[in-house]
Amino acid sequence: MPRGRPFTDRVEPLERRSQVVQLRADDLTFVEIGRTLGIHKSTAKRDYDAAMADARERSIEAAEAHKAAELAVLSAVRVRLLAILNANHPYVNDGRVVRGVHDVGPNIAAARELRQNSERISKLLGLDAPTRKVIEVLSEDIVDAAIRQELLAVEALDAADGGAGAAVETAAAPRTPS
Repeated sequence: MPRGRPFTDRVEPLERRSQVVQLRADDLTFVEIGRTLGIHKSTAKRDYDAAMADARERSIEAAEAHKAAELAVLSAVRVRLLAILNANHPYVNDGRVVRGVHDVGPNIAAARELRQNSERISKLLGLDAPTRKVIEVLSEDIVDAAIRQELLAVEALDAADGGAGAAVETAAAPRTPS
């Protein structure tokens, strides 16, 4: 047997990945998988991670294909429901068509089905998913710090004006009746 990397020289990476996944499914650690396959434990881990990523990608692709097929069916049903909704249906009484009177029952039933169809399409496309909102919460400490900062700024302005701000405050203060 050649020295160095005998296993990796003989096995394609995709085949090795499937072997790593199988051994991992048999509850072997990455160290044990490495020993079994003649590779380093980090290589076994990388192969496992890559195989799992491929599986997720295939799963996502399959889900998208299913979603597209389902959407096509729902769209075809929608077209038929709209045709029923927009049609005039004859009114039948005792097996006879009553002239000049239209039956609205099929229209109402089609409208209900159309609503359910629209809800299903919305769910399929994710349009009914809740939206996330970012809410900023201010604590008393933050508000108090902002007020103190504003007061310092006002005091600095008062000091720069030579105390004229104090006269304004006194003039603007409410007077109590005597």
